[in-house]
Amino acid sequence: NLGTLAIKNSTIHDNTGYGIDFYGNKLEVGTSEFANNAGSATSSFGIRVHTGSANITDSEFTEHRVAIYLGASAGAGTVITRNNLYGNTLYDIESHADHNVDALSNFWGISAPDAAAELGSATNITRIYDRYDELGLGFVRYGQWLSQPVDTDAINPILTIVQPTGLFDWYAYAHYEAQVRYPDGLNISGDDIVWRISEPGTTTDILDDTGSPVS
Repeated sequence: NLGTLAIKNSTIHDNTGYGIDFYGNKLEVGTSEFANNAGSATSSFGIRVHTGSANITDSEFTEHRVAIYLGASAGAGTVITRNNLYGNTLYDIESHADHNVDALSNFWGISAPDAAAELGSATNITRIYDRYDELGLGFVRYGQWLSQPVDTDAINPILTIVQPTGLFDWYAYAHYEAQVRYPDGLNISGDDIVWRISEPGTTTDILDDTGSPVS
Protein backbone atom coordinates (compact mmCIF):
# COMPACT_ATOMS: atom_id res chain seq x y z
CA ASN A 1 0.00 0.00 0.00
CA LEU A 2 1.18 3.49 -0.87
CA GLY A 3 0.96 6.69 1.12
CA THR A 4 0.37 9.33 -1.56
CA LEU A 5 0.76 8.74 -5.28
CA ALA A 6 0.81 11.81 -7.56
CA ILE A 7 0.50 11.49 -11.33
CA LYS A 8 0.70 14.66 -13.39
CA ASN A 9 1.21 15.51 -17.06
CA SER A 10 0.96 11.88 -18.16
CA THR A 11 -0.63 9.84 -20.93
CA ILE A 12 -1.80 6.38 -19.87
CA HIS A 13 -3.32 4.27 -22.62
CA ASP A 14 -3.58 0.80 -24.15
CA ASN A 15 -2.74 -1.04 -20.94
CA THR A 16 -4.24 -4.40 -20.01
CA GLY A 17 -7.27 -4.05 -17.75
CA TYR A 18 -6.70 -0.64 -16.18
CA GLY A 19 -4.60 2.48 -16.28
CA ILE A 20 -4.11 2.80 -12.50
CA ASP A 21 -5.06 0.21 -9.87
CA PHE A 22 -4.65 2.04 -6.58
CA TYR A 23 -4.25 0.76 -3.01
CA GLY A 24 -3.05 3.49 -0.66
CA ASN A 25 -4.01 6.61 1.28
CA LYS A 26 -4.21 9.34 -1.37
CA LEU A 27 -4.20 9.36 -5.17
CA GLU A 28 -3.64 12.67 -6.94
CA VAL A 29 -4.12 12.83 -10.71
CA GLY A 30 -3.94 15.98 -12.82
CA THR A 31 -3.43 17.17 -16.41
CA SER A 32 -3.32 13.60 -17.74
CA GLU A 33 -5.08 11.51 -20.38
CA PHE A 34 -6.41 7.96 -20.03
CA ALA A 35 -7.62 6.00 -23.05
CA ASN A 36 -8.37 2.41 -24.03
CA ASN A 37 -6.98 0.66 -20.96
CA ALA A 38 -8.83 -2.57 -21.72
CA GLY A 39 -7.94 -6.13 -20.83
CA SER A 40 -11.26 -7.69 -21.84
CA ALA A 41 -14.91 -6.85 -22.33
CA THR A 42 -15.42 -6.88 -18.54
CA SER A 43 -12.03 -5.57 -17.38
CA SER A 44 -11.48 -2.06 -18.70
CA PHE A 45 -10.91 0.82 -16.28
CA GLY A 46 -9.16 4.17 -16.46
CA ILE A 47 -8.62 4.28 -12.68
CA ARG A 48 -9.63 1.88 -9.92
CA VAL A 49 -9.42 3.20 -6.35
CA HIS A 50 -9.70 0.38 -3.80
CA THR A 51 -8.61 2.21 -0.63
CA GLY A 52 -7.99 5.81 0.36
CA SER A 53 -9.29 8.87 -1.45
CA ALA A 54 -8.56 10.44 -4.81
CA ASN A 55 -8.26 13.96 -6.19
CA ILE A 56 -8.69 13.75 -9.98
CA THR A 57 -8.57 17.01 -11.95
CA ASP A 58 -7.97 18.46 -15.41
CA SER A 59 -7.77 15.05 -17.07
CA GLU A 60 -9.55 13.02 -19.74
CA PHE A 61 -11.01 9.50 -19.62
CA THR A 62 -12.34 7.81 -22.73
CA GLU A 63 -12.62 4.37 -24.39
CA HIS A 64 -13.03 2.33 -21.22
CA ARG A 65 -15.83 0.15 -19.91
CA VAL A 66 -15.67 2.19 -16.67
CA ALA A 67 -13.66 5.41 -16.57
CA ILE A 68 -13.31 5.81 -12.76
CA TYR A 69 -14.15 3.02 -10.29
CA LEU A 70 -14.36 3.52 -6.52
CA GLY A 71 -14.41 0.33 -4.46
CA ALA A 72 -16.39 -0.35 -1.31
CA SER A 73 -13.32 0.41 0.84
CA ALA A 74 -12.50 3.70 -0.86
CA GLY A 75 -12.30 6.48 1.72
CA ALA A 76 -14.28 9.69 2.00
CA GLY A 77 -12.99 12.91 0.49
CA THR A 78 -12.68 11.91 -3.16
CA VAL A 79 -13.03 14.83 -5.58
CA ILE A 80 -13.43 14.33 -9.34
CA THR A 81 -13.64 17.74 -10.99
CA ARG A 82 -12.68 19.59 -14.18
CA ASN A 83 -12.35 16.39 -16.23
CA ASN A 84 -13.55 15.11 -19.60
CA LEU A 85 -15.57 11.93 -19.09
CA TYR A 86 -17.09 10.53 -22.28
CA GLY A 87 -16.95 7.66 -24.74
CA ASN A 88 -16.91 5.02 -21.98
CA THR A 89 -19.25 2.12 -22.68
CA LEU A 90 -20.75 1.33 -19.26
CA TYR A 91 -20.08 4.02 -16.62
CA ASP A 92 -18.12 7.23 -16.44
CA ILE A 93 -18.08 6.84 -12.63
CA GLU A 94 -18.91 3.65 -10.74
CA SER A 95 -18.91 4.13 -6.97
CA HIS A 96 -19.45 1.36 -4.43
CA ALA A 97 -18.53 3.63 -1.51
CA ASP A 98 -21.04 4.24 1.29
CA HIS A 99 -20.44 8.02 1.24
CA ASN A 100 -21.18 10.74 -1.29
CA VAL A 101 -18.64 11.53 -4.00
CA ASP A 102 -17.95 15.04 -5.30
CA ALA A 103 -18.00 14.91 -9.11
CA LEU A 104 -19.06 18.51 -9.74
CA SER A 105 -17.94 20.56 -12.75
CA ASN A 106 -16.99 17.89 -15.29
CA PHE A 107 -17.50 17.66 -19.04
CA TRP A 108 -19.61 14.59 -19.87
CA GLY A 109 -19.76 14.91 -23.65
CA ILE A 110 -21.35 17.26 -26.15
CA SER A 111 -24.95 16.20 -25.42
CA ALA A 112 -24.52 16.25 -21.64
CA PRO A 113 -25.48 19.90 -20.91
CA ASP A 114 -28.90 19.43 -22.55
CA ALA A 115 -29.45 16.24 -20.60
CA ALA A 116 -28.38 17.95 -17.38
CA ALA A 117 -30.88 20.76 -17.94
CA GLU A 118 -33.66 18.20 -18.30
CA LEU A 119 -32.60 15.91 -15.45
CA GLY A 120 -31.40 18.41 -12.86
CA SER A 121 -28.54 17.61 -10.50
CA ALA A 122 -30.12 14.92 -8.33
CA THR A 123 -31.59 12.03 -10.26
CA ASN A 124 -30.62 8.67 -11.68
CA ILE A 125 -28.50 8.80 -14.82
CA THR A 126 -27.22 5.77 -16.66
CA ARG A 127 -23.57 6.86 -16.88
CA ILE A 128 -23.11 6.85 -13.10
CA TYR A 129 -23.42 3.92 -10.68
CA ASP A 130 -24.29 5.01 -7.13
CA ARG A 131 -27.11 4.88 -4.56
CA TYR A 132 -29.72 5.12 -7.31
CA ASP A 133 -28.50 1.71 -8.49
CA GLU A 134 -27.79 0.06 -5.13
CA LEU A 135 -29.19 0.95 -1.71
CA GLY A 136 -26.58 1.58 0.97
CA LEU A 137 -24.19 3.38 -1.33
CA GLY A 138 -23.56 7.12 -1.39
CA PHE A 139 -24.60 9.48 -4.18
CA VAL A 140 -22.31 10.84 -6.86
CA ARG A 141 -22.86 14.61 -7.02
CA TYR A 142 -22.60 15.37 -10.72
CA GLY A 143 -24.06 18.88 -11.02
CA GLN A 144 -22.67 21.98 -12.75
CA TRP A 145 -21.95 20.09 -15.96
CA LEU A 146 -19.47 21.83 -18.26
CA SER A 147 -20.57 22.75 -21.78
CA GLN A 148 -17.05 22.49 -23.24
CA PRO A 149 -14.15 20.07 -22.73
CA VAL A 150 -11.41 21.06 -20.31
CA ASP A 151 -7.82 21.59 -21.38
CA THR A 152 -5.82 18.60 -20.14
CA ASP A 153 -2.57 20.54 -20.54
CA ALA A 154 -3.49 23.21 -17.99
CA ILE A 155 -5.18 23.89 -14.67
CA ASN A 156 -8.61 25.10 -15.79
CA PRO A 157 -9.91 28.29 -14.09
CA ILE A 158 -13.33 26.89 -13.21
CA LEU A 159 -15.22 27.84 -10.05
CA THR A 160 -17.52 25.27 -8.43
CA ILE A 161 -20.26 25.90 -5.88
CA VAL A 162 -19.74 23.25 -3.20
CA GLN A 163 -22.25 24.51 -0.60
CA PRO A 164 -25.20 24.46 -0.47
CA THR A 165 -25.36 20.96 -1.89
CA GLY A 166 -27.98 21.98 -4.47
CA LEU A 167 -28.25 25.07 -6.64
CA PHE A 168 -31.92 25.59 -5.92
CA ASP A 169 -34.17 26.37 -2.92
CA TRP A 170 -31.76 28.83 -1.35
CA TYR A 171 -34.59 30.41 0.57
CA ALA A 172 -35.29 27.12 2.34
CA TYR A 173 -32.13 27.75 4.35
CA ALA A 174 -32.50 29.62 7.64
CA HIS A 175 -28.77 30.25 7.55
CA TYR A 176 -26.75 30.70 4.38
CA GLU A 177 -23.59 28.62 4.24
CA ALA A 178 -22.02 29.03 0.83
CA GLN A 179 -18.69 27.68 -0.31
CA VAL A 180 -16.93 27.92 -3.66
CA ARG A 181 -13.99 25.81 -4.82
CA TYR A 182 -11.35 27.08 -7.19
CA PRO A 183 -8.18 25.39 -8.46
CA ASP A 184 -4.94 25.54 -6.53
CA GLY A 185 -2.65 28.08 -8.13
CA LEU A 186 -5.46 30.25 -9.49
CA ASN A 187 -4.80 33.84 -8.47
CA ILE A 188 -8.08 34.73 -6.82
CA SER A 189 -9.23 36.09 -3.48
CA GLY A 190 -12.52 36.21 -1.62
CA ASP A 191 -13.06 39.79 -2.83
CA ASP A 192 -13.17 38.49 -6.43
CA ILE A 193 -16.24 36.33 -5.76
CA VAL A 194 -19.70 37.90 -5.69
CA TRP A 195 -22.71 35.74 -4.87
CA ARG A 196 -25.99 36.55 -6.60
CA ILE A 197 -28.77 34.44 -5.10
CA SER A 198 -32.30 34.49 -6.41
CA GLU A 199 -35.40 32.34 -6.62
CA PRO A 200 -38.49 32.88 -8.77
CA GLY A 201 -40.92 35.26 -7.10
CA THR A 202 -38.37 36.57 -4.61
CA THR A 203 -35.92 39.42 -4.35
CA THR A 204 -32.39 38.82 -5.56
CA ASP A 205 -29.77 38.88 -2.81
CA ILE A 206 -26.23 39.91 -3.66
CA LEU A 207 -23.74 38.76 -1.03
CA ASP A 208 -20.13 39.70 -0.42
CA ASP A 209 -17.37 37.17 0.25
CA THR A 210 -18.40 36.94 3.92
CA GLY A 211 -22.00 36.12 3.01
CA SER A 212 -23.37 39.51 4.08
CA PRO A 213 -25.98 41.21 1.88
CA VAL A 214 -24.64 43.99 -0.34
CA SER A 215 -26.90 47.04 -0.40
